[in-house]
Amino acid sequence: MVEGLLFCGVQETDIGVISPYRAQLKVINTLLKGREGVEVYTVDKYQGRQKKCIILSFVRSNARHLV
Repeated sequence: MVEGLLFCGVQETDIGVISPYRAQLKVINTLLKGREGVEVYTVDKYQGRQKKCIILSFVRSNARHLV
């Protein structure tokens, strides 16, 4: 999703990614290596911040693939 927004001309600094899960944020940060302008935070840490584009990630998984 982030790469698609960037391809359409959205600036990195205008994109934020929010997830309620810290483990998910670690994965997202790994995937966004080199995209330091994109802010990636939990819901609590993002409170009060503003971005033109917000991506919400609610994916949750574990080693046993159970929810």
